[in-house]
Amino acid sequence: MLENLNPRKHVSASIGWSVFIVIALAAPLCAWLVAKETEKFIRQSATQSLQQNATQIHREIASTLDSRLSVIRLIASHLDDLAHDLQEVKLTLDGIQDQYPEINWIGLTDMDGAVVASGDNVLLGQNASDKEWFIQGSKRAWLGDVRNADALQNLLPRRAGVSFKVVDVAVPVLDENGTTKAVLGAHLSWNWILNLQALSLSDVNSITPELQLILASEENIVLSGPAEFVGQPLPEFSELNQEGKYLVGFQRTGFSSSARLNWTVAIRGESDRAIAAGRSAQWSVILPVLGAALLAALLIFYAVSRLTRKLRTLSHDAAMVSVGKANQLTPMQGSDEVSQIGQVLATSFSNLQREKETLETLNTELDQRVAERTKSIERLSEESRDIALTQQRLRFARDMHDTLAHSMMAVLTQIRLVRKIRHRFSDEQVEEELGRAEDVALNGLTEARAAIQQIRTNNIHDKGISGALHELVERFRSRSGIRFTLQIDPKTIHQEDNRGETVYRIAEEVLRNIEKHASASAVTITLDRIERSASAEPSIPTFRLEIIDDGVGFDVDKVGSGHYGLIGLREQAALINGELMIDSKPGGGTRLCLSYSAYLA
Repeated sequence: MLENLNPRKHVSASIGWSVFIVIALAAPLCAWLVAKETEKFIRQSATQSLQQNATQIHREIASTLDSRLSVIRLIASHLDDLAHDLQEVKLTLDGIQDQYPEINWIGLTDMDGAVVASGDNVLLGQNASDKEWFIQGSKRAWLGDVRNADALQNLLPRRAGVSFKVVDVAVPVLDENGTTKAVLGAHLSWNWILNLQALSLSDVNSITPELQLILASEENIVLSGPAEFVGQPLPEFSELNQEGKYLVGFQRTGFSSSARLNWTVAIRGESDRAIAAGRSAQWSVILPVLGAALLAALLIFYAVSRLTRKLRTLSHDAAMVSVGKANQLTPMQGSDEVSQIGQVLATSFSNLQREKETLETLNTELDQRVAERTKSIERLSEESRDIALTQQRLRFARDMHDTLAHSMMAVLTQIRLVRKIRHRFSDEQVEEELGRAEDVALNGLTEARAAIQQIRTNNIHDKGISGALHELVERFRSRSGIRFTLQIDPKTIHQEDNRGETVYRIAEEVLRNIEKHASASAVTITLDRIERSASAEPSIPTFRLEIIDDGVGFDVDKVGSGHYGLIGLREQAALINGELMIDSKPGGGTRLCLSYSAYLA
């Protein structure tokens, strides 16, 4: 049974597994898309819910503060009748504090700011003219921001629920003409406001647990919330959101239409809790789809296996023929597609058998021709090896001339000089000349080793013509101090065959000659591409290497025999069917131009 499920041996198994794999891959993708859309919808809904909760809590706190402001205004409206009796005013204020324990302090001041009456006589006689609540309360009904009331700390040590963080409330006391004649001020307990927040948040948490409430002042300073935020500027949305970890709802408007106090309420909750339902929905999609995929694969396997019985028979017969156990395919009876395929294959196999006999005869004749061609190719190969060996010898001779011959000539000159001057100069001077000869010999040895290394390696193949020329110029610049200018056309850089290697060798030999003989201060090297058109024939791309120096120059026509440098340059140019032109005269510098075709002959 397991053998029948092998997709490499049975078409039905292959089709069944293909369907299962397609559905199995599509199921997570569909589930992921559904989950993403669900998560997006849940995030939007949860954010809207948090926004509504923030608005609700905002309104509850605003409504409560407005109600306390209304109480203070109502008291102020009745104090005009009692202003002549400060004792009565004091009793009234004591009663208000008893009725509203969230009022930490309440007092009446005259227009000079002196407290003339207060609950429990706290701050009585003190001057409040510099207090914000007195200044604002003398103009209109006013609700202040949260502040510290340290002065109350020692005056009200025993009052229950006393908070030394307060919210100031102040209203003007008007006479019958509407003129302010006193100011009634009060301090609302910050603990009371915190309790309001906690109560409002507990109502919301009963629906959406683990929410955090953040309250910020008009100056955007966090008054309550997570410990890391309290006392700090209200964070930006991205910081509250923490890269999607939290969902956040904001509400910021005036807490009191009359007092125009602006506080911000923000509520945030963990996004994982909100989208947990979406993730569970993802698996509720994946598992049924995978189950359906497996069931579909099994059904398809069963259906296709019944339809492919004749194919299995045909496959068996073909296997027998391939191993030589049968000479022909058994023709199938029937008019269905598989039977027709079997009949066509049987006919085709008979034709192939006849063609096989014909091919065997042709192969015999072809073997004879191949044997003759092989002998001819072997002869050509021997000739190619001789040519390659000759080229290598020429190249080695040029490199040895460029290194050993020059160095040995310099050493010979130095030795001859020492022999002539040894009787005229001191031992120290002779020793100095011998040291120079030794340096020349060492330089020659170094250059010979470099030449051998270049024979073994191929800079052009490794770095390209551009990189190799840049490296060559840098080496000569650091050694000679000559100022070099190198210009390479990008169209010429793809020369990694014998042309590039030969161009590199010619440039190297020319630079070595400039260094040793030209006494030049500046050298310009240009490698570019030119177009040559011969009559009606298509344009043939041609490359040009031009090297110009401002050295002493020489007379090209008077170069004697034995100067193998120029001979070697012309030989190398001939290897790539190139045209070498040297233009020089004594005192006028030297210009060398090598032109060669983009194609080797």
